[in-house]
Amino acid sequence: MNNINYIQLIEQKTSDEPGARIAEFATWPDFGERVQHFHNDLDGMRPAAVLIPIVSQDNELFVLLTERSRHMTNHPGQISFPGGAKEGNESVLETAIREAEEEIGLPRAQVRPLGFLSQYPTITNFRVNPVIAEVVGDFTPRLQTEEVVSLIRVPLSFLMDKSNHQLCEITFREEKVEIVEIIYEGHRIWGATAGMILHMYETLFLNN
Repeated sequence: MNNINYIQLIEQKTSDEPGARIAEFATWPDFGERVQHFHNDLDGMRPAAVLIPIVSQDNELFVLLTERSRHMTNHPGQISFPGGAKEGNESVLETAIREAEEEIGLPRAQVRPLGFLSQYPTITNFRVNPVIAEVVGDFTPRLQTEEVVSLIRVPLSFLMDKSNHQLCEITFREEKVEIVEIIYEGHRIWGATAGMILHMYETLFLNN
C-alpha cells in the first residue's frame, strides 16, 4: 500500500469526531471483554488525549513515539504517544496538539488531523482519546527532556502488521492482567499504547 492510499484509508475508516464508545477488539475477545469492563467507570476517569503522528521519510510512513522519562509519575520509562490529560475546556484535538507541541516540539501548524479512534480506558484511571494526524513538511524534534528522553520512529507498515502484535500477561497491583505487546528493534511497546495500535489496526483493516 502506498503512502497516499494509507492516508486515505485512515481518513475513510476513522471518525470525524472523538469516539464516545470504548475501543472494541475482535482479535482477542477475552482481552476486548476486559477493556469493555471499564465502560461503567468512564465518567470517573480523567479525560486525556494522545496524538498518533505520522511522518513521511524516504517515501515511507513512520509513527512517532516517545520514550518517557523514568522520573515521570504516570507510566515512567514507557514508550507512548505524545499526550496527556485535558486542561480546562479544551477539546480532545486541542489537548493532543498541545501535548505534542510541548513534548516533542511539533508545531501545531504542521499537524493535519486525519481522524479519531474510540476511547481507550487505562488501568491508571485515564480515558484516552487517540487522534491520528499527518505531520506536514519537514519536522525537527525539540524534546521536552524532563518528560521525554528520546523519539522513536516506527514504520507504520510494521505496526499495522498483525504478526507483530502479541498478547502477554503482567502482574499489576497483585492481579494478573493481559496486555498487548509489540517489539521493534529492541523497543518494547506495551500496555495502552500497544492496545491503541491494535485498535487502529482493527479499525483500518477489520472493520467494515
